[in-house]
Amino acid sequence: MRVIKASLMGTCHFYINVVCTLALLGLAVVLTGCSGNTEQPPGPDKEIVLAAARDLTPGSKDPYYTSLILEVWEPLVGTGEDGRPAPRLAKSWEHSGDYREWVLQLAAEVRFHDGTPFDAAAVVKNFERYRVISPRVSTFYTFDINKIYPDLQQVEAVDEHTVRLTFSRPFPTLIYSMTNFGSAMFSPACFDSRTGDFITVAAGTGPFKIAGHVPKQYTLLARNDEYYGSKANAKTIRIKNIPGAETRYSALKTEEIMGVLDIGSLPPALTSELIKDGRFAVTTQKSSITHYLFCNGEKTPFNDPRMRKAVSLMVNRKILVRNFFHGYAIPTGNFLNSASPFSKEIRPERNPGQAKALAGDVLQGQTADITLLVPQYGIDRYPYKEIAEFLQAELKELGLHAGIVILEWAAIQDARATGRFDIILGTQGLPNFEPAILFKNYMKATGSANVQYRLGYQNQEAEQLLAQLDTASETADRATIYNRLQDIAAASPPCIPLFEDMNLAVYNKKLLNGSLGLSYLTQRPVLDELLLRLPVTLALAVSALLLVVFTGIPLGLLMVYHRDKKTDFVLRGAALLATSIPSFWLSIAGMWLFAEKLQLLPTSGYGTFTQLILPALALAAGTTGTVMRLQRAALLDVLEQNFILTARAKGLPFPVIIWRHGLPNALIPVITLLGNYFGAVIGGSAVIESVFSLPGLGSYVLEAVRGRDYPAIQGYVLFTGLIFVVFNLLVDLVYLVLNPQIRLGGK
Repeated sequence: MRVIKASLMGTCHFYINVVCTLALLGLAVVLTGCSGNTEQPPGPDKEIVLAAARDLTPGSKDPYYTSLILEVWEPLVGTGEDGRPAPRLAKSWEHSGDYREWVLQLAAEVRFHDGTPFDAAAVVKNFERYRVISPRVSTFYTFDINKIYPDLQQVEAVDEHTVRLTFSRPFPTLIYSMTNFGSAMFSPACFDSRTGDFITVAAGTGPFKIAGHVPKQYTLLARNDEYYGSKANAKTIRIKNIPGAETRYSALKTEEIMGVLDIGSLPPALTSELIKDGRFAVTTQKSSITHYLFCNGEKTPFNDPRMRKAVSLMVNRKILVRNFFHGYAIPTGNFLNSASPFSKEIRPERNPGQAKALAGDVLQGQTADITLLVPQYGIDRYPYKEIAEFLQAELKELGLHAGIVILEWAAIQDARATGRFDIILGTQGLPNFEPAILFKNYMKATGSANVQYRLGYQNQEAEQLLAQLDTASETADRATIYNRLQDIAAASPPCIPLFEDMNLAVYNKKLLNGSLGLSYLTQRPVLDELLLRLPVTLALAVSALLLVVFTGIPLGLLMVYHRDKKTDFVLRGAALLATSIPSFWLSIAGMWLFAEKLQLLPTSGYGTFTQLILPALALAAGTTGTVMRLQRAALLDVLEQNFILTARAKGLPFPVIIWRHGLPNALIPVITLLGNYFGAVIGGSAVIESVFSLPGLGSYVLEAVRGRDYPAIQGYVLFTGLIFVVFNLLVDLVYLVLNPQIRLGGK
């Protein structure tokens, strides 16, 4: 078996299509920053009221019962800080060399909300339910075990905390397919094994339990006090179902609700207006939702691929994003959303001249009347009415006269079934990180979305590539196929991507309770993350500080003893050289010499003393040179003072003068430097930690910056700033010990 090393990341909750809305739910759990508001924020026992545009708990017939963003249930595999699959309820996994057999090691001592244990037997029961319900439509994502786990032969419990999955064909990207909605776990006692329907309230393992639900009105969440990870601060949260955007806006203004969540929580225009009110704040994060134009390829004019290409070239996506989404979206030319690890950047191409030429070739100088369907949910959640009118004007330039029709989703489904449409404006998200389902649904001639939307899409190369996915035995092979499929979709689109959504979480600042907030990427409290990583950075900082103190100060004294002699000149040159060499270069050179050539020290990791030697040396070198020079200059200055001349006149030996009278006074500027240095190491060790793969504060903030994890970045700055202040206070206290004159107020 080939082993994939993975560690259980506690409550690593990052869901690819609801990152920012989860952040809002997190605001009710552990909220970010300090508002400065004089009014008392809601206490942990006070119910917090939020709102969503839809009912987030569709109930017993839904595959998931409730939205994943409510954190009632958890998947086996989630997402890590790097945006790739990471352990959740499965703490690690391994696979056979041919990727036909996968073994999952489950988290121990985890219980469902009903008190029953989460173990291998429960996982097997959940997979049996998957087979019973597949395929089943959901408010969120349709669940089909045959697409999520293609060619799955057997799921068996090896022992209490080990599960084996066996496939008839290689499946190298299983873990990508299992992320989030692909591996939801529920207590077997809460569902009917014959139908797969829930017979009680869904009992998951998450930090919240469902305490009440009235369809189309609200969902009441209660804190799970038995949760195995970091427990929520909020005792209860009520999520109201308020369909109208204007109504949600008014409820926020009147403080009937304290925030909004879920996709399309508040239209961008209303968001921009609301944050002008100082009581409110907004957090943003891109999601896995992409907005498309679905063209009916079974009738003219869109049965000609040139017309679909013409529309794609004509639409000004930048204006759509700027004018109607107020910048809260990302223009795209890629069929595959950038949240997928397999996605690549394909910038949208706009060429009105070429678009008109293509459309002219199709229409032969004529015009065509077409129907543009707009779903009501797009009116409620997004500025779809305005976007439709803009598209209407763009299409007119191509000779297409579009009539706009707004319909409920059920009516649009009926129109799709009968073919009574030309274009549908709508959305598509990623249920997990394995894009095979998406590509097959839209680019395969018999794909479900291709058939349902009557796309009429056919591409021989795409068909061949999709067939190769069934036998691709390595992740790299599948990545190559996905890369080519993206190029094909850009050149000949099955549907026309417009822009990628950004989730907006708008909330009242009264919710702020002074904690450091909830990480977007891990969905753990930022303070917990910082405290978890602080010992690593402290160990590195202390090691480096000790090297500086026990090297820089003695060498500075030695330079004074041999002032203006050969030893002094050599040490001064060495100090200048040490301060001139960048720490990252010294790190690489040290790794090459001591690890690669001499094989004396490890190059990375944390846990043993030897793993800290190289990073500490690299971190200490520059400051050691500075301390040497500063100690020399300070001590020479002190030796010119009158009290030193008096000591010499009394006949005291030079070493006594140095150690008893000179050094305590000469250490003042050095101590100041060391205090600042220690604080700087705590807050600025990112480069060294990155080079040596140390899981400290520096590497944490680098991941936060890459992932735009703003609560983590803000918490890091506040946390390290506080540490810096504390160490400067300690430096002031050391002054009192070294110099009694300071203690006596200069008397």
